[in-house]
Amino acid sequence: MLLALAVGVAGLAFPFLPRHLTLIGSLTIGIPSFFLALAPNADRARPGFLGRVARFAIPAGALAAVATFLAYRIVQHEPGISLGQARTAATMVLTWIGLLVLSIIAAPLTRPRLVLVWSMAAVFLAVILTPPVRDFFDLHPPDDLVWLAAFGVAAIVWSFARLFVPGDRPVGPGRR
Repeated sequence: MLLALAVGVAGLAFPFLPRHLTLIGSLTIGIPSFFLALAPNADRARPGFLGRVARFAIPAGALAAVATFLAYRIVQHEPGISLGQARTAATMVLTWIGLLVLSIIAAPLTRPRLVLVWSMAAVFLAVILTPPVRDFFDLHPPDDLVWLAAFGVAAIVWSFARLFVPGDRPVGPGRR
């Protein structure tokens, strides 16, 4: 919501196509949720579910929106960068931030959970590096400097995320 509002106020083209959001959602929410839901869990249900979700989702969503918007704007100001390249940079940043959020949600990061997070990152890199798949998702990789700027924005937000996004879940009985 924040990203849509910021883009609308700034009068910019929306940074994503539906294909981009499908890719991001699949790799950071859909596929990981399926596997995390199947993991054994001995924790009992606790009251306050909506409050816990809001305390996590609001700062995580705000950080994702800020990082994506900043990267999108930075890339758009580079000479010779197309809208497709700017959208690809936004897709890369939101995917990286989504993987950060996934790593926080999947805590404690056991070996299977690390494999899950890293395999989602590997699939995203494979999509970016495989021309037919990249074309299907309408991704247009920018030059190296733009990649670096987009990755830098994501890395800065990644480093500050632990200050603003609660995520360390206590280890209880039956959790590893």
